[in-house]
Amino acid sequence: MSFTLFVNTTKAQDTSMVALNDTTNSALADTTIYAPKDEGLTDPVDYTANDSLFYDLVQQKAFLWGNSSLKMGNFVLSAGYIEVDFKNQKIYARGIEDSLGNKTQLPKYKEGQEEFTAEEVVYDYRTRKGTVKGVRTEQADGFLFAAQAKMHENNEYHFANGRYTTCNDPTHPHYYIKMTKAKVVNNSKIISGPFYFVIEDVPVPIGLPFGYFPSKQKRSAGILTPGYGEEARRGFFLKNIGYYFPISDYADLALSGDIYSYGSWALRVTSKYKYRYHFWGNFSLDFQNNVLGEKGLSGYSERKDFKLRWSHSQDAKANPSSRFSASVDFGTSSYNKYNEENIGDFLKNTKSSNISYTKRFLGTPFTFSMNIKGSQNTTTSKVDLSLPVLTLTMARQYPFKALSKVTKGAWYEKIGVNYTASFSNTVSTLDTLLFTQTTLNNFRNGFQHSIPVSTSFNLFKYLNVAPAFNYKGRIYTNSIRKYWKDELFFNTVDSTYEFGHLVTDTINGLKHVYDWSVSVPLSTKLYGMFYFKRIKRLEAIRHVVTPSIGFSYRPDFGDEKYGYYDTYYESADDTVPNRYSYFDNGIYGTAPYGKS
Repeated sequence: MSFTLFVNTTKAQDTSMVALNDTTNSALADTTIYAPKDEGLTDPVDYTANDSLFYDLVQQKAFLWGNSSLKMGNFVLSAGYIEVDFKNQKIYARGIEDSLGNKTQLPKYKEGQEEFTAEEVVYDYRTRKGTVKGVRTEQADGFLFAAQAKMHENNEYHFANGRYTTCNDPTHPHYYIKMTKAKVVNNSKIISGPFYFVIEDVPVPIGLPFGYFPSKQKRSAGILTPGYGEEARRGFFLKNIGYYFPISDYADLALSGDIYSYGSWALRVTSKYKYRYHFWGNFSLDFQNNVLGEKGLSGYSERKDFKLRWSHSQDAKANPSSRFSASVDFGTSSYNKYNEENIGDFLKNTKSSNISYTKRFLGTPFTFSMNIKGSQNTTTSKVDLSLPVLTLTMARQYPFKALSKVTKGAWYEKIGVNYTASFSNTVSTLDTLLFTQTTLNNFRNGFQHSIPVSTSFNLFKYLNVAPAFNYKGRIYTNSIRKYWKDELFFNTVDSTYEFGHLVTDTINGLKHVYDWSVSVPLSTKLYGMFYFKRIKRLEAIRHVVTPSIGFSYRPDFGDEKYGYYDTYYESADDTVPNRYSYFDNGIYGTAPYGKS
């Protein structure tokens, strides 16, 4: 039930006429309530009530029950029960009890930036003052509770028996500040009289006579307060000294650093960002120059470390056809040893990172994805990177399916085709060699695509036949050649000179290797029922037998006509050749050897 109340400025017998127009109840459409001339309403008033609504024309009151709400300008009040007293210019609101005796639909008050929940509200809409019982509101990063409070028109509250906490559990906080009385200037500050701390419901015996708590919601730039202390290996320090910049409503930036008395130092960049209903994340880059011990003494060392962390998430509703996410945790293997303050990160010896992007092309069967992956072992300093992995997939298509609405159901209409293509570029190295030419030369890359084709049909009504054809192709940028070479060389393993050795050469150039296979499986189902005559509780057992037989074929891709395989000898006296493929080092493998 909803209607709008408005003030008619024409005078009738020295009164101002207030009319109510009900769009859902014709009986109330012509109802008129007369209020004193200084009734105080200057804006249109909108009412809603899900349960019922009643007017007392004699006492000039309106009563609303069940998820009721009242809106007048920027003043909004919702509650289970609302009573409007036009004669005394007051509004009363409270919650209602459910069948179990629990209070629900508690009053929620909002006017401008002021917003709170309470047990009972009494509000004078002419003076914009009121009293509140059991108020609960959020002030900046904290939560405020008060048994009783008074509202003033200058955006101030006076309350008694209050609690202020920053605990994540505001209903039963683990710690809070108990204030006997205080004044709240909304979005600015809280000024308290005598107060004391309460931890796990145990009050601290010593209190303070007054307190001041800033509660500004607007961010501001400023100097970051550093921490100080001493380390045995790096000396005295100042940590996290820097400056904070609120770049915009969507992102911030903090530049900070560390200074140690033995010469170590650090630079750090951190940022958080959030674009509501689109994406959010955080980023940090830490560079450390660690000078351990005193120069000239045993145990002195100097090394550079870094750590990169990036987390990015996208709202699922932001773009249904594409999604981007990132989880990066990468750094030098010794960073955790000297710089981590979290015991869990200090003991962790494996790290993983992943940056992914997925795009669905609407109206087509194609989906594209890109992944940049990395894993790191801080104990062995080994790093495995995939930069990047690209994948294009096509959902199953039926190219011979009848275009008409009435399908014939022929076997060739069931022929389905899938397509998958992928490209990978990977390397395994040590973190100390990551940004060197050696690592760049050791990258392994390749392209692979596969085309499975299959169908199914019934033969002689009861036999199911599902023939399939599978094709797989690979493209590599290089191949290998192995051969025995009779020459004198230096063995670096045992530092000796030897005569003759196995040589593995890498031949650059695009090479294509493919394989294919066919299969024709045939199956059926046989149903039977075995009845029991002498067992009363067991009447019968139903059984199903599924016999199947199939044929598959794959040619020998080790044949010379394909040019994928060759042989080599492991010594000058070796008479038995060893078979190998030119693509044994390929990231997607090689074509299988031997006929099947």
